[in-house]
Amino acid sequence: MSRVLKSGGRIFIYTRLRSQNARNIWGRHFPLFLEKENRLHELHEIKEMLKLIPLMVVESVKRFRYWRNSTLSRLVNQARNSHYSTFSLYRRDEFEAALQAFCDNIIDNFSSSEKVGWFDENILLVVRKT
Repeated sequence: MSRVLKSGGRIFIYTRLRSQNARNIWGRHFPLFLEKENRLHELHEIKEMLKLIPLMVVESVKRFRYWRNSTLSRLVNQARNSHYSTFSLYRRDEFEAALQAFCDNIIDNFSSSEKVGWFDENILLVVRKT
């Protein structure tokens, strides 16, 4: 990063934190989703990694939280089509069992499989080269 940016240049990192992932529909209701997804970090970890890069400073951090709603059938379609790359980390038989458990979890936890709602969260870090 530091080598390709001019002084004053910025990099924008838009991602999800592990804790944010744990609160979304997949982290809360899709078995093994959190265990499979090991590529996310917490904010303090990202900041520590960035401190190791010469001349780079975190200029700002903005958290986003927005309401989502969907149907169970659309969520199943998203999972089957690897809407998140995390789904590709499952073995086929493991995925099918988790998907069935996910469907059961949604039916058990929402009043209607046609009205499934949750908050998604992301974070944006603006990193500047000094």
